[in-house]
Amino acid sequence: MIFGLFWFCDVEVIGVKFCVFFDYLFHRAETKIIIPTINGFSRAHHIRSKILLNTVVIYFSPIALLLRLDQNENMMKIMSVTRLQKYLRPLIATILLSSLVPLPSYAAPYTDAPCGSLSLAYYEFGALFYRTQDAAYAGIDKDVVEELERRSTCHFRTSIESRVRIWSQLSNNTLDMSVSGIATPERKKFAQFIPYFSTRNYVLMRKDTPKAARTMEGFLANPALQVAVVKSFQHGQVYDAWLDKLRAQKRLHEAADFATVMHLFSINRVHAVLALPTAFQPMLQQKQLADSTLILDWSPSDRIVHNLVLSKERVNQAQFEHLEKAMRAMREDGSLHKIFRRHIGDSLAKEITYTDRKF
Repeated sequence: MIFGLFWFCDVEVIGVKFCVFFDYLFHRAETKIIIPTINGFSRAHHIRSKILLNTVVIYFSPIALLLRLDQNENMMKIMSVTRLQKYLRPLIATILLSSLVPLPSYAAPYTDAPCGSLSLAYYEFGALFYRTQDAAYAGIDKDVVEELERRSTCHFRTSIESRVRIWSQLSNNTLDMSVSGIATPERKKFAQFIPYFSTRNYVLMRKDTPKAARTMEGFLANPALQVAVVKSFQHGQVYDAWLDKLRAQKRLHEAADFATVMHLFSINRVHAVLALPTAFQPMLQQKQLADSTLILDWSPSDRIVHNLVLSKERVNQAQFEHLEKAMRAMREDGSLHKIFRRHIGDSLAKEITYTDRKF
């Protein structure tokens, strides 16, 4: 009976280290208690055993005091079982109760979460994800991911990549997730999407650009004018058709990231750029840039939905639904709006809030 109880309380996670601690704490060098290892315990059993041991030690300590290793005869003397009954009864009760009481949520590490551990790549882009003056990272996407991690108990292994590399890794099935992605028929072949905000592109144009070029048709008609965009970005049906015409005339510069796009704009290499409010608002805090830039809305009916992007190959349906549910809750309880407002102000936060009820 005693040996069976010891057998139950073995945990592979603690193992011999616990035996040594137990022996030293209660019996110094006189007693040796062997707790055999049980292979095949599930992770939940390990956790339950660790919690149980905190209680079991209370009852084991008097039992252990009745065990002595006879140094002369090298044999274990065990006192009468009747002497142990008063200790065994509460111990057995504790074991039985522990199997009935559900574990508290804080006992389970993230590896036991419904969606487990997932790789997630950020990309630097305006207020979505940016480096602060103290070299730390901040932004809407960072706050969204951290809140999603807290609510879902998923664990995200994060990295920072260019947008081009992110889409390449997703299509090659070497990345689980990314942020602020736009769904297209091609991308839907390898990824699934969870929306969390929507917005549209604006044209940032230098004020010294000829007035005749301040329309989409007028800009296209002037062969001297050039535009810069981030490579692989989707800008909406109207803008993408316009950009295709500029690309055919070799008047389109496609950069790896938005910082490069804005650099080309600031040094007068291009006359206009396409950008989202979440990207250009932080840039326009620079007075010189703000004073020399026009903001034009050439496609006011566009609404481009931005999504959490998940690999179809690497993220299963249960994981997808778990994260989708958490994101929906963040939207419905106002948490997403609070995050938006923190980074871009209340007015723009209202503009980008995703309101489509189909999730």
